[in-house]
Amino acid sequence: MSKFIGNGERDGTCYLEFQFCETGKPLKDGKVRCEILKHWSDNSLYMDWDDFNGFYKLYGDLFGCAVFPNGERGCDSCGVNYYGKEETAKIIAGMSARPNEEYAALITWLKEAEQRGRGFYILGV
Repeated sequence: MSKFIGNGERDGTCYLEFQFCETGKPLKDGKVRCEILKHWSDNSLYMDWDDFNGFYKLYGDLFGCAVFPNGERGCDSCGVNYYGKEETAKIIAGMSARPNEEYAALITWLKEAEQRGRGFYILGV
């Protein structure tokens, strides 16, 4: 069973949102432009907060390369994380090498993000 749901399936707001980057300029001076972000997009994937620890145990090493609003890098489950085109490709390759049926929907979604060419965000709880 997938650990990801669509926007219409949410029950509350305690979710991490995997959101497509829709702008050609997600960064300004090496920092995420938070003012352009809008939560709860219909084409996003959502992971219940309670499922994040299991996900991070499997794939945390792949997601530690996000750019934060302050320009630093890492993975912040409570904040804004931006992954560019190159990071997206590396994450897809890493997840594909360690497949897990519960997270397969994310690989498919990430491939679409890669095709769009602008990367993606994880918007934390």
